[in-house]
Amino acid sequence: MGIIENMFYEARPFIYGLIGFYSILHYNNRTLVVCGIVLLSCSSLVLHMRLNYRERMQKAKALTAKNPNSNLQL
Repeated sequence: MGIIENMFYEARPFIYGLIGFYSILHYNNRTLVVCGIVLLSCSSLVLHMRLNYRERMQKAKALTAKNPNSNLQL
């Protein structure tokens, strides 16, 4: 993955959050408010899943470094 793709991948949850927050600010349109809430929810969910995955990978690497012969199942 190139640098541009990686930067966009990492920034995507924050972009979702910004668009969702902007949509909620336009409270005179119910559709935008609902879409904004959905986008904010998706943003927090994606960010949470990424952090959990990276934490599990970090623990797996630490365990593998301690015992390189182990067959670690994630």
